[in-house]
Amino acid sequence: MKLDWPSFKEACIDTFLGLPINWVLSYVVLATMLYLAFDSAFIISATQVAVLTVFAIIRKYFIRTHYKRINESVQD
Repeated sequence: MKLDWPSFKEACIDTFLGLPINWVLSYVVLATMLYLAFDSAFIISATQVAVLTVFAIIRKYFIRTHYKRINESVQD
């Protein structure tokens, strides 16, 4: 199997950029939910999943468009 290095690089960058963002978002959501006295693990986890998913889609969109722009400039 041949490894697609540009895709691998993009996936690594996306993952490593997501780590600190997700860590902070998880903490903020958890702290907020506990402050608001939510004691249901299901509600807290569902809220975290929703918030992290939205931010992951936004992050991936910007990273994908960045690499798309790079690839288009190389082809020109």
